[in-house]
Amino acid sequence: MAARSLNQKKDTEILIGTSKEIAVKVEGRPFTLKAGDCLTVFPSETIIGDAPAKAPASFIWLHFINQSSLSYGHDYPNQIENYTCVLPRFFRLNQPEKAIALAAQLLDITHSNSSIISDDYVTSLPVSELSNDYFHQINRRRPG
Repeated sequence: MAARSLNQKKDTEILIGTSKEIAVKVEGRPFTLKAGDCLTVFPSETIIGDAPAKAPASFIWLHFINQSSLSYGHDYPNQIENYTCVLPRFFRLNQPEKAIALAAQLLDITHSNSSIISDDYVTSLPVSELSNDYFHQINRRRPG
């Protein structure tokens, strides 16, 4: 099976591995997404499958359009402003069960007849949880 290319122009995509592993490339850079890993694909970036899965794998794939501007950086900021989430390109979740549960709720609510307001609110929950998970990991690594 040939790799399939998806080019999402405006949305941010988050993939969370739930079992086994898949191989993908984002902007030509290879990633192996395993259970408990999180991969972020930012607007205008291309993600393609890199190789067939060795075994049936599963993952959650969220798409959302940012309601405010995005900032890109290579380092984690020393201070975070209120209402800001920081998502790295790729990281291993410390507590994947929280993010997976919130992502599942998001998918359930957005596939029902929900309102835009509730969709926006529910989208913020897994994104905030992912950002918090990463934030706590980074702060544990910093010298105190």
